[in-house]
Order: sequence, then structure tokens, then C-alpha cells
Amino acid sequence: MPNIPEYRPDLGADQVHIVLKTSIETMDKAQHCALLWFGEILRRELYRHLGFSTMRSYAMEALGFSPTRAGDFIRLAR
Repeated sequence: MPNIPEYRPDLGADQVHIVLKTSIETMDKAQHCALLWFGEILRRELYRHLGFSTMRSYAMEALGFSPTRAGDFIRLAR
């Protein structure tokens, strides 16, 4: 599990910069990993085994994605 820095107000500028960069790097890695897993479910049609007829319905119902976000993830995963 990555070490996610906890928010602490009133740090100095250099410290805030470092914590912000670390947080963004962690977020980017998590988004990349989520997209890879999403793609795995799409590619292997695992959404069917989870009780959904389409990837779009899986993304919206099981993951709580909006229609736009579901479409974006599906396009990126393909």
C-alpha cells in the first residue's frame, strides 16, 4: 500500500511542494492501476460473471460511474 501523505496545514512551501508531488504521483499510479483492472474485466468479459450484461452497466451500477465516466473508461481500456 502506498504511503499517502496526510494533509497538515501550515507546512512550509518546500514541504507542501514535496507532499503535493508525492500525492499526485500516488494518484497517477492508482489511476493507471484502476484502468488496467478495468480493462481486465472488459477484455475477459468478467462483468458477465458478476451479473451484468454489459461493461457499461457494470461500470455504472457496480462502480457508481456516471455515463460519461463509464464511456471514458471503456474507451481508454480498449
